[in-house]
Amino acid sequence: MITKLLTHLLELIWRKLPGLTLIVLLGLTAPCSGDFEPSQYKWYKNIEVQTPMNEVIASAQFDSQIYFSARKYFPGLRIIDNNNAEVPYHIEQSINTQPRVIEQLCRSEVNSLRELPDNKIEIIVQLQYGDLFADGLTLITPQKNFERRVSVFGSEDGINWIEIVSGALVFDYSRYMDVHNRRIDLPKNKFRIFRLEVEDVIDERASPFRNLWLKLNDKTELEHIEQFSIYNRTFRIDRIDLWRNITSQQFEKEVKANYPVVDFTVKEDEDKKQTVIEVVTHMEPLTSLGFVTPDRNYHRQAHIEVKRIQYGNEIWIEIGRQSLLKIQLQGFQQKNRFIEFPEHRDKIYRLIIDNHDNPPLKISGVEAIGNVYEILYLNKAENNYRMFYGSETAEKPKYDFANVLNSMRESVQTLSASLSEEIINPEFNKESDRKSFQFLENKWFLTMITALMVVVLGWVVYSTARKI
Repeated sequence: MITKLLTHLLELIWRKLPGLTLIVLLGLTAPCSGDFEPSQYKWYKNIEVQTPMNEVIASAQFDSQIYFSARKYFPGLRIIDNNNAEVPYHIEQSINTQPRVIEQLCRSEVNSLRELPDNKIEIIVQLQYGDLFADGLTLITPQKNFERRVSVFGSEDGINWIEIVSGALVFDYSRYMDVHNRRIDLPKNKFRIFRLEVEDVIDERASPFRNLWLKLNDKTELEHIEQFSIYNRTFRIDRIDLWRNITSQQFEKEVKANYPVVDFTVKEDEDKKQTVIEVVTHMEPLTSLGFVTPDRNYHRQAHIEVKRIQYGNEIWIEIGRQSLLKIQLQGFQQKNRFIEFPEHRDKIYRLIIDNHDNPPLKISGVEAIGNVYEILYLNKAENNYRMFYGSETAEKPKYDFANVLNSMRESVQTLSASLSEEIINPEFNKESDRKSFQFLENKWFLTMITALMVVVLGWVVYSTARKI
């Protein structure tokens, strides 16, 4: 009996459900067309390429106007020829091939070491058979907190010497910051024997421990004496590495470009002891940000933040952190003023510098570096081409040109093309660039529709149950 009642109930629900289903389907579907509609695109650029005599692959790099107007993954781009026909294309990151230069250790040995007047030592190092030249040397030492001058002489026979480096500075300032240099670059040479003269090999150091004597009379201090010790420290060298630069196999490297910054503001957060630089960009695919300052001899930690929406609230998240420094001491220079991070396309970034107890840096500018993207298509000599963009609703087209491109790269010539200045599309119609049933994207509307469906379905079940 119960089985028959349930079967009858389901049959009645099914009779009423198709009408409800049809209503829902009509509301949730939107017309879709793959045809190119010029009125959906705000701007276009003419693609300028030297007129070829036959078909070639044309490649045009994007500019800041494209990045600012194109959405993520560039869905709203179309290439149209002079017959208003849509032309398949492929977008890829620009890559170039460069040789890789690496340092290779040379086989060498120390022939002699002797003391010289004026607190110097002389070290003679010779390349072993088979190693023809050296581009530099490194002093391997376990010592910290030192500063030494080294002169290098070269010889072919060990008798006649020519000075090739005069008073190069090697140092370690670990006591103050993580800055050191133990390398000496050599000019181009054909010497096989090198003589190093190291100055000030023995220096005087104050002991960190002090002796204190107090003379007291009824707990009253009568005399206060402090003594500290001075000791001699010898500069120890474990070994000397000679090395040369060699070019290995070629490798592919991402093409980088300097992009203009729209605006930036600098604020000092005295409570957190930070300098906050807010940077506005054209949403280029950035991979590093850096600042310009006339200050020098600094070493600061800094990080980059971008804005995101989380649970309906705006928050700042960190995307990159790095040490920024600029050291200029007696001819030695070491600097890094850029923070690298994975590629991001955001309008606003925050560059935050931790000052601690140091005075804030004077920020005079901000620089942005990022990847370069290019669009490739098959260019015919008799056609002219335009690239339309700026649509908020156009879907990403599905072409098989990427597979075709891979098979023809080696046999078909590739020419560099350029994009003209931005041109306003006179056919653009804001209404035609709106999605059909755009209100369906509103979460409150979807919530009401869902609640209404639940109420209607509950009424159907209730009325059907009463009839049974």
